[in-house]
Amino acid sequence: MGYTITQTPASLGGALDPVFIVVFDDTNTAEERYRYVCQISVDGSVIGTFKQLPNNASCGAFSFNEIFMAYVEQEENPWRLGKYLRNNDFDTTELFSTNAKAIQTFDLNFGYEFSIVSGDAPTQVLNAATDSIKVTNGTYRQFALSSESNQVSNYAITDRFGLLLSDVPKTNGSFQQWVGDNQFGALAFLNGDDVGSDGSGYLVIKLYDNSGSELSSGIINNSVANGGEPPATALIDSQSLLYFGCFPANLEAQSIDTTIRPSAQPTWDYYEIHLSSTIDGVSIDSETYRFNRADCERFDPHYTLAWWNSVGGVDQLIFSGLNKVTQDIKRTTYRTRGGNAYDADGTTQAYIDQSYQGGLKSLKPQTSTILELNTIEQSPEILQPLISSLMTSERVYAYGTEFGNISATNPGYVRVVVKDNTLIEKVGRQDGYVKYSLKVEVSRYIP
Repeated sequence: MGYTITQTPASLGGALDPVFIVVFDDTNTAEERYRYVCQISVDGSVIGTFKQLPNNASCGAFSFNEIFMAYVEQEENPWRLGKYLRNNDFDTTELFSTNAKAIQTFDLNFGYEFSIVSGDAPTQVLNAATDSIKVTNGTYRQFALSSESNQVSNYAITDRFGLLLSDVPKTNGSFQQWVGDNQFGALAFLNGDDVGSDGSGYLVIKLYDNSGSELSSGIINNSVANGGEPPATALIDSQSLLYFGCFPANLEAQSIDTTIRPSAQPTWDYYEIHLSSTIDGVSIDSETYRFNRADCERFDPHYTLAWWNSVGGVDQLIFSGLNKVTQDIKRTTYRTRGGNAYDADGTTQAYIDQSYQGGLKSLKPQTSTILELNTIEQSPEILQPLISSLMTSERVYAYGTEFGNISATNPGYVRVVVKDNTLIEKVGRQDGYVKYSLKVEVSRYIP
């Protein structure tokens, strides 16, 4: 029998899930100073060699998820696709984008080591067995009782039940959220046969009025010219997970198909998107995602929070309630005499103290900026899962046209952190709708 892998995880998983691999050597485990060995490589470079003693079953049991977590993360700036590329270059011809580190293939090389001569240092032998696994920065077992359950197949774009990498919940038969006319945002999906998604060749977009009548529709090709990559076999990691801009401001800015710009249909009430494997868009190869038009003009300014979600993608939520911005200024102060005290001699150069000199001075003030944000009132079934995803995210970004001096580029995204771990939930007495309030702080001090 020799050396075998007796338990291996699915070929695609989440770095936040248990990644457990068991190997068995039926020949050498009784040797002196025996250890199972696994060497992990990324893109041909070894990132670590790990050793494990045989367990009670004479097997080597390896758990790698904490190692994998350090090598996968979503993008910092996919939100404004259709107007800007991820590097902030202006480009209205690319609505899709590949990824840099959102999905990663880890090559596993198993072997063993033991002392051939008693007392000598162990000799290492590799290539006894090999395996590989693709990992995203997410979890696909958060609601599973057993670690053997892996729900990543739900995110394969192959039929009308395929999910995008989003925490938007399904309500009333569709995955829906409320968006503002000037809101940017992006979603992500698995792409290509290597990750089980061969139906992501085209993005179908349909705009409707408030009676449900279709106003216009368009089909965007998932092509290199549009920033993406056609689903195929043997795609590299950067092509196996794609982002696409699908919020109103993205569709308005893009120049690929002007008929799906919201401004072309002023009476639009909502629009729906899905992925398709056919050029005419008839084949529905993913769930339908609906974007409802929200009234964002009640309070100004309003903000969007964008974040890395729990399934390896990104999500957004608009905060257009009565928001509040506060700034805490920290200063180092000292007092000076002022005037020309260092040069005055009292005869040829008299001491002079001008009115604008001397007194209390401050040195390099730093300003921390806190946003107190409120959602618009929505159904709790829609809003609460997104709020939970936002609150537990490791990376959150804020966008608002009224940032003023706290934005590096106006308008632009800045990184923020959730200021506290509490939420204020406000429930309407009559309609049962809720809204949430939370605080976030801009990560960088502002001079």
